[in-house]
Amino acid sequence: MMILALISTIALIIGGVLWLLMGFFNWNLVSALFGTAFVARAIYIVIGAAALFMVYYLIMQSINANSKNKKRTPAKRTTSAQQ
Repeated sequence: MMILALISTIALIIGGVLWLLMGFFNWNLVSALFGTAFVARAIYIVIGAAALFMVYYLIMQSINANSKNKKRTPAKRTTSAQQ
């Protein structure tokens, strides 16, 4: 799952750069490179799927981290004065 997370992270970075170019310069790099609407649409679908996977992945990482923290809470020590 870590490899898929790495691939998704790279796709999201590329997608972020694409949006940056679109926002600042109103220039669509995907259409400029690939030209056809089908290829551009496929690239956008891959980047969108990567974003959805990262949402799932980050939620699962958060749940796993919370469950590990709950299991590892140290027990309270009692001193001889408290007994």
